[in-house]
Amino acid sequence: MKRISVFCLALILLSLMGCYKTAEKMSHSDNELVLSYPAKNQFNLAASGINYWTKALINPDLGKMTDTLLFSLNLKEAVSRDITVNLGVDDQAVALYNQDTLYGPTQYALMPETYYSIVTPTLIIPAGTTDTTFKVAISPNMMDISQTGYLLPVSIKSVEGIQKSVMHTAFIHIEKDPNPPYSRSDWSVVAFSSQEAVGEGPNNGRVVFLFDNNPSTFWHSQWQDALPGPPHWFTVNMNATHELHGIMILDRQGVGSSGRPKEVKVEVSSDNIAWTTVDNFTLADKNTWQKVKFNSPTASVQYFKVTILSMYGDASVKYTNMAELKLF
Repeated sequence: MKRISVFCLALILLSLMGCYKTAEKMSHSDNELVLSYPAKNQFNLAASGINYWTKALINPDLGKMTDTLLFSLNLKEAVSRDITVNLGVDDQAVALYNQDTLYGPTQYALMPETYYSIVTPTLIIPAGTTDTTFKVAISPNMMDISQTGYLLPVSIKSVEGIQKSVMHTAFIHIEKDPNPPYSRSDWSVVAFSSQEAVGEGPNNGRVVFLFDNNPSTFWHSQWQDALPGPPHWFTVNMNATHELHGIMILDRQGVGSSGRPKEVKVEVSSDNIAWTTVDNFTLADKNTWQKVKFNSPTASVQYFKVTILSMYGDASVKYTNMAELKLF
């Protein structure tokens, strides 16, 4: 699961104080600027640290192209001129954070630039106001967290004429997936109810295209010369034994709802003879990745069978299709 958590990191002298810093210990003798996540609408709330100490957790939709996180900049007191603030990522703070013992030590890697963007890296706090917000866009569907978790230190890089608070950096955490998808390189198709071997072209339509790592190709139940209805199913030999925790499914891209799998059953076997049902579930009607965790992990198995019991669309829809499938 991709889990995002956010904390405050305060750099005081050479020490990483993080959430040890209390509101009473903070010096507010001068006007100062706080960066807050989640966004707050006044300085006292942002500077209290409460929103950081609660260890806020966010679970984005794994299939979404982008997700947006809202931060705030909060001045202790309004001033009579516009304040220009430059935002960025504090690369060097990752090592310091990993050394902190309050929640670690940890082994986060700096989040790659392809995973995020600060929507407005330079912004203005208008004269006479104390608070404004900005957005950080992340791309959950691009993130590979099979090997490591990531850290994104969003920080006030510079501000004109105003002191930066010690709370000028907030950290977005993306945890390493405890159960990353298994390799599909050795998978082979054992059997299926039907596939469209001709009508979708030479490099499409067959079950094998469910694990070709190409979301543009797909498996489609037969529609040329025959149009069998549900249940639609296929069996795959992983050619290795795995304990399975769940399944990830990506529906066919670039088409509407009709034919998308709705009710699904998953079975497993160690010998392709005796089968055990591990889960029945209902998929959402959408064309992004859907991740379903089984009620309990399976024993170590070599074969799996997926059965589509019903599809989205009206009663006349007999066919189904699917772009990609993974197991974890």
